[in-house]
Amino acid sequence: MSDRYWLIDETSYNVLGTFASRGQAVDYVAALLSVNDEDFLDELTISDAAGPLLHGDSLRAALRNRAAARARVASAARGIAGSDKPAHLIEAMAAKGRHS
Repeated sequence: MSDRYWLIDETSYNVLGTFASRGQAVDYVAALLSVNDEDFLDELTISDAAGPLLHGDSLRAALRNRAAARARVASAARGIAGSDKPAHLIEAMAAKGRHS
């Protein structure tokens, strides 16, 4: 699949990255925030061929939604694994009706 989403630095008009999905672009923005302050979001736009998709408040909302989804997954994994067992130690279970 070709990259169809662009992350643009509006102050310099540079493309900071191209991505196959909007989610990948938002993930990259989240990574950028690990070394930049939140004001940096005002300079960024996620766009596609039709035009701007996420900028400013809409980009902040996408980052909040991403964080909430990750928190739900982590919470579910803790519920499955138990509070004393990390989620990555959960043993896989065979699907019902599958024979090895």
